[in-house]
Amino acid sequence: MKQLLTYLFIFASCVGYCQDYKLGNVTKEELAEKYFESDTSAAAAYLFKSASVFFPLGSGNSDFEVDTRIKEKIKIYKKEGYSYATIQIPFYTDGAYRERVTLESAYTYNLENGKIERSKIKDEGVFVTQNNQYWSVKTFVFPNVKEGSILEIEIQILSPRIMTLQDFVFQEQVPVKAAKLTTVIPDFYNYRVSTRGNYVPKVLNSSKSRSERQGNWLFSEIVNSYELLNVPALPDEPYVANPNNYRSTISCELASIRQGNGTITNLAADWASVAQSIYKADFSEQIAAKNFYEAELDEIVKNQPSEMDKLLATIKFLKSKVAWNSFYGIFTNEGIKAAYKAKTGNFAELNLLLINMLQHLGIKADPVLISTRSHGIPLFPSRDAFNGVICLARINNVRYLIDATDDLPIPNLLPARDLNWVGRYISKEGYTEEIDLMPTTTSIQAITLMAELSANGTLKGNMRKQLTDQFAKSYFGASPDNASDAYLESLEKELSGATVDNYKRVPPSDDTYSFVESFSFETDNICDQIAGKLHLKPLLFYTTSENPFKQEIRESPVDFNYPKQFKFTYIIKIPEGFQVESMPAPVYIALEDKSLSYKLNFNTEGSNLRITSVTDFNQPILPAEAYPAIKAIFAKMVEAEKQRIVLAKKS
Repeated sequence: MKQLLTYLFIFASCVGYCQDYKLGNVTKEELAEKYFESDTSAAAAYLFKSASVFFPLGSGNSDFEVDTRIKEKIKIYKKEGYSYATIQIPFYTDGAYRERVTLESAYTYNLENGKIERSKIKDEGVFVTQNNQYWSVKTFVFPNVKEGSILEIEIQILSPRIMTLQDFVFQEQVPVKAAKLTTVIPDFYNYRVSTRGNYVPKVLNSSKSRSERQGNWLFSEIVNSYELLNVPALPDEPYVANPNNYRSTISCELASIRQGNGTITNLAADWASVAQSIYKADFSEQIAAKNFYEAELDEIVKNQPSEMDKLLATIKFLKSKVAWNSFYGIFTNEGIKAAYKAKTGNFAELNLLLINMLQHLGIKADPVLISTRSHGIPLFPSRDAFNGVICLARINNVRYLIDATDDLPIPNLLPARDLNWVGRYISKEGYTEEIDLMPTTTSIQAITLMAELSANGTLKGNMRKQLTDQFAKSYFGASPDNASDAYLESLEKELSGATVDNYKRVPPSDDTYSFVESFSFETDNICDQIAGKLHLKPLLFYTTSENPFKQEIRESPVDFNYPKQFKFTYIIKIPEGFQVESMPAPVYIALEDKSLSYKLNFNTEGSNLRITSVTDFNQPILPAEAYPAIKAIFAKMVEAEKQRIVLAKKS
């Protein structure tokens, strides 16, 4: 995994000269452009984007705040680029750290009858949506957008949250002609600047003096400018956990503060100090909390014979008492006692409560900081690198990772959202280490079909589908009785319109991590009759008809999430009076290290046709360098599965 990370992080080291980018200089030539010169397929492009960061004194002249000015100039080439006419800015809305987002200007420019016409954004084109008690989104919708339009916008964001500056993204889903970030930071604030992505910005450093009427003191400001030109698009690609992990981006986190007397306060020097500071700030108090659940839990586990039985009973008890409110976070909101009383809590509250309960029972348990897949890979030491905490329990020297917010919190079977490379373990003694979050157990989807094909092309038989581990998790809590009408309709659609009957299922439980369903089916939509012969696709309903990998070049790793296997076993009785006229050749193709492999085989056993296929994803994350070979495997898969088994009447 660490080898995969190395190409992601390139620190800015070369010195260049930055230019200023101003709004309002739209020309007829720009409006008349029909395509972006270096990428003619682009639906839109940033002609430039910039952000300038300053530190004015906040209200009351007591503390500094962050003033970020964003300017963007966007050209729309095709209707597919209209989405860039809607700009959304998330901002924090809770308590003393509330942020303010102000629209300075926003215009749509069009070329009408040889003249430039400008349309101002309207009041109804600006609105705020509250996501939760902490975060809202301010949305700006440009008017009169057409193919050929140019959009210009300037936004101010004022924030008292000085610990981290807003990330500046140089690389977008469409090309960026020019991008520039300028930071003007008082020299008593020392920010750690981290970059990721394949494109290195040029850097220009300088300084200037500044005085404030706050104790009549004078200080310097460090001015840094970062610029990139002609940044190619990073388009959406399949099997990418979070594309923001790979975009060229700059992040700034406050690392230290120099006090007026010269004393330096270090904030986040390394992973160990980050983890320890989080533990001291909240975890220690929550894990030590007592006297609110013990009597109930003790009664539940008193007859459990082993530590593992007690652990499983505790998980079940916790799930019956406290529900996750869907809020992420490494810190508790109201605390675990309040969450237990209210029967609801955030990510940290549920998992710290589980750790507290296990420690009460004498089971070794400690927190592990994680960053979910949607939050991004934790690349650099920072509190903001994490957005959740899970439980690591030890029984008989075996480690068990558990996420109490999961619908089915199975030890060492984390939900897919948590499978984001590594987490950070912390003990109460202050010891911390990196923990691999990726599963070693293969999740399996196995489909077995036994059917009889009639001379008129009707296929009738029985199917059994078994899903294990990650594949089974989404069915936890499903009724063991017959499925709903809606589910059966979706199943029939999956089977190309087949009629399903005699449906039975066994959903996963706390101690059985598989979902099994079986049913009979009948269909006349799966076999083609051509000139008296029967033509079958090898995998029937589950044919891979399209290669998901279409890009010629790929910059990001291919992320299959977790080890998995797809296995098909079909036994089909050949109609009486028919025989196999032709079958495709068997197929086996794999990467050199067998991290990805595909096999399709055919043979006849008396009057039966036997078809087997196995696709193994033995390594969930494959490097971008393997992309051409991965693409070739999927192309071969599509080619193999579109072939036909031909049955003809015996002569």
